[in-house]
Amino acid sequence: MYGFDRWAVVGCCRDALRLECRAMSDLAPQPILPQAVSSKKLRARSDDRALQQFSNSLFEKTLPVVTQFSSPRAWAFTLLGVNEYLRRFDGDRHVSQVRDHLAAELMRLFREVSTADWVWFEDILTYDNAKLPHALIISGAATDDQAMLAQGLSSLQWLVEQQIIGGRVSLIGNHGWLDRNGNRARFDQQPIEAMATIEACAAAYRITGEEAWY
Repeated sequence: MYGFDRWAVVGCCRDALRLECRAMSDLAPQPILPQAVSSKKLRARSDDRALQQFSNSLFEKTLPVVTQFSSPRAWAFTLLGVNEYLRRFDGDRHVSQVRDHLAAELMRLFREVSTADWVWFEDILTYDNAKLPHALIISGAATDDQAMLAQGLSSLQWLVEQQIIGGRVSLIGNHGWLDRNGNRARFDQQPIEAMATIEACAAAYRITGEEAWY
């Protein structure tokens, strides 16, 4: 059994915070900072004051910035973080407004890009894909927006279908990805795809109770 050193965790997180702050420059990839917003789980789920204080500081520093981003993954990461935060602090009107804004942006993008045979937010499937429908599923359920929930579920189902070939899971490879013309990378798959898909399907199962997601 390995010991758990919470101060080591906080120290690592503070190091991460210094790195995340660099993401506020225009040169930083947009999804990096919203991943910092997702540290809200430390605050929303932990009773450890040190972790709460660190997470609160990181959350407050990053939230005003992410609303300026144009990356759908940045929106999705932020939505997952914000929804977790609001489970514990549901009276925060400003954070609720951020959720409404980013969820609407993700819905708008989906409606602009998706077609009957390409049920997706972008013209290409790249990395950490399941975070996008995951964010809509969680946000739709939290706000009782049935259209948003349905959109998240349909895009997740389509994504899962794209990653099953011959009855076996075949994740999207990172050396070329998968575009809407059917060009697909079959190798160099990343573990992050498996984890993101599992988390999204687990959320869909918890919300709908449908065995197909289990």
